[in-house]
Amino acid sequence: MVLRAKGMLNAIDSEWIYFDYVPEEVDIRKGAPILTGRFCVIGSKIKEDALKELFGIE
Repeated sequence: MVLRAKGMLNAIDSEWIYFDYVPEEVDIRKGAPILTGRFCVIGSKIKEDALKELFGIE
């Protein structure tokens, strides 16, 4: 169960995607580039390996 997620990630087309999520509310927008992407997920029973695979993190 994800209670909150937010972050900024480099998209496939070299644009940056910023996102904020809470249950029943999602905000996704384009943003200015930064040196590294970041994200944070808060919740219970989070599958960290699945998140790493989803976001392409080694």
